[in-house]
Amino acid sequence: DLPPAPSGRTYQLWAIATGKAPVSLGVFNPRPDGRITTAMAVPADLVFQVTAVTEEPAGGSPQPTQTPFLIGEVRRSE
Repeated sequence: DLPPAPSGRTYQLWAIATGKAPVSLGVFNPRPDGRITTAMAVPADLVFQVTAVTEEPAGGSPQPTQTPFLIGEVRRSE
């Protein structure tokens, strides 16, 4: 139920590892119904514990410019 980003803005997904700067996993914008299905490339050597979403300028940012409004813990099954 995520509304489309405002004009000139986009949502950006970040991988966050303890003690390291956030790494962008890509930008996205949901459909008008608030849903999104996407695949984002994750570098093979990137180990992270948290993902976060921010609203950024169109095209994305090299680092987050706002406090994330969605945060999720990554759990890996063995």
